[in-house]
Amino acid sequence: MTVRYKRCLISELKPGMMLGTDVLSARGKVMLSANTVLTENKIRRLSLWGYDSVIVLVDDAVGNQLREKALSERMIFSAKYEQTVVLVRKAFDEIRYFKEVPLKKMQDLSDNALVSLAATPGVLGYLHSLRSLDDYTFQHSVNVAII
Repeated sequence: MTVRYKRCLISELKPGMMLGTDVLSARGKVMLSANTVLTENKIRRLSLWGYDSVIVLVDDAVGNQLREKALSERMIFSAKYEQTVVLVRKAFDEIRYFKEVPLKKMQDLSDNALVSLAATPGVLGYLHSLRSLDDYTFQHSVNVAII
């Protein structure tokens, strides 16, 4: 089976569609990565950024399989990421309570969780979409470590 793509006007985009190619700025910066599943917020951002159209995956059996795979990968990343944030929060609590850095736990966190998250294709797009003000300090710590 062959993957098919088409150019779609921003006004024609619907949540759930998948980008077929990277959306680049005039300077070549990746604004949204290929295989990003569009949400209302992402479609609104494309419009605000001044894009007229983008390349999307055609809605067929192959496209649906790729979309499901992308959503599954995003859910797996989100779960790993949330577990890592919890571990960082616990480490911060230990530092605050015991007045020392749990070096072994931090090394294990770095060697296991952070390396795995950093190796995820499209990691920067995932990080951008996971922002939350509730856990800013912990999430910021994880984001910096991954980057």
